[in-house]
Amino acid sequence: MAISIKQRGKKYTFTFYYKDENGINRQQYEAYSNLDKADERAKMIEFLKWKNDDKTLLQLVNEYNANKAGTKTKHYSKNDNMCKTFSEFIWAWAQRHAHKVRMKPSSYAGLKRNIRNHIEPYFGKMIVSKITPETIEDFFFQLSQKKCRGAKSYKKSEDQIPTLKGSSLMKVFNIIRPAFRDAETWGYTKRNPISSDQAPAYKYAKRKFWKKEQVQHALKKINDPVLHLAVHLAFMCNMRPGEVVGTDTEGIDLANKYFQISQTLQRVETEALEELAQDDIIRIFPKKKPDAKTVMILKKPKTEKSERKGFLNMKLCEEIEKRLQQIEQDKRYYGKDYHDYGLLLCFPNGDPIEPRTMDKRFKKWQKSDGVSAEDIIDMQGLRKSATMYKLRLTNYDVQVVGGEGGQTSATTILDHYDEVLEEDRRKLSIQVENDFYGRLEQKRVTEDFDLRRLFKELVEQPDLAKKLYACLPVLQKAT
Repeated sequence: MAISIKQRGKKYTFTFYYKDENGINRQQYEAYSNLDKADERAKMIEFLKWKNDDKTLLQLVNEYNANKAGTKTKHYSKNDNMCKTFSEFIWAWAQRHAHKVRMKPSSYAGLKRNIRNHIEPYFGKMIVSKITPETIEDFFFQLSQKKCRGAKSYKKSEDQIPTLKGSSLMKVFNIIRPAFRDAETWGYTKRNPISSDQAPAYKYAKRKFWKKEQVQHALKKINDPVLHLAVHLAFMCNMRPGEVVGTDTEGIDLANKYFQISQTLQRVETEALEELAQDDIIRIFPKKKPDAKTVMILKKPKTEKSERKGFLNMKLCEEIEKRLQQIEQDKRYYGKDYHDYGLLLCFPNGDPIEPRTMDKRFKKWQKSDGVSAEDIIDMQGLRKSATMYKLRLTNYDVQVVGGEGGQTSATTILDHYDEVLEEDRRKLSIQVENDFYGRLEQKRVTEDFDLRRLFKELVEQPDLAKKLYACLPVLQKAT
């Protein structure tokens, strides 16, 4: 049951029940001067009650009461935490933090992956209270020298394997900064060893995109009907890859030329899915292998603004109608073996197509069509291509284009879609020239006219004389 926060004077208060050390239910009353703090605290308590974590809840209650009374109780002491290792702290923090910020399963899996691969190997056995700013500096220096693993290291000698990118270092920084902030609050350390100026410097890698003509070429050449529709939808409706393959047939209204973008498809780790609340999960697809560690899910879109209408043109309506007819044929062919999940883009038996699979299909087609390596883009690149195209088409109407793509703010668009095309810069240069210097009249170039020389050439070249004579009526009419 959700905790109800009430304002009493200048305080925001709420009550809840917890179990003491003897398992007896007791009521706890808490008051905060700030609504955000009260709401954050209430969500944490709701999460612990949902997980049936009575022990941690009791610790939080005792901590609150100890701070309020200025004394320490026998149940919990900050001094206990001052002796704990980073590993003991970070895993307890990760799950609480994920719930507090309403982290999605895929983001939570990424958080755990970064802790496991990059953070815990260095800090794991250290006592949190002993970690200093110098330790943090040394950690990031060592991390910047760390070699990549996986596909980037295959069939390469040690000196050819690249080190971690600045963006990877920034992801790690964005994990340990709030972690150490909470470590100070929870009594694991007296002083937060991280400051904002310790953030690693890195250059944001711009995503590649296509011009209108390149997209038009692709739509003319792609023969795979499923891939063609995916590319068409992604560009015309500014859709994310997961939104494209998660398109629901029930939300399509061909008569009024629109469809609802209300769900996205992605693969997540089963462990992450089990540890977080599943409020945003619409469907969990059956595993292909019983021992698989990941699973496909349908979930609500990335943000609230991502839920939107996608407007269809006549070409898209015709293509979607053909696709719906093909789905009906597949249902009749497969019969009971057809898995009807209501997906517009799916395998012939109705099974979902993973965004990564569609990405591979698209890149494979580009290579077969002879697209150069520097021009190959992914499905997300089509979304950027659409945004760039529509910004220019609307004379940079950020509000309209943002609504079309479900971007959360104008800042997001300006930060990620700020490239200027060369032809736009050339046009601007001409406009500046005309405005600054004024339009320059073309100089009339006159040459001396030698009648004798012309007569001589006409005598020597009879064909030229005939052509000139044939043009005389036209020249007379023009004058």
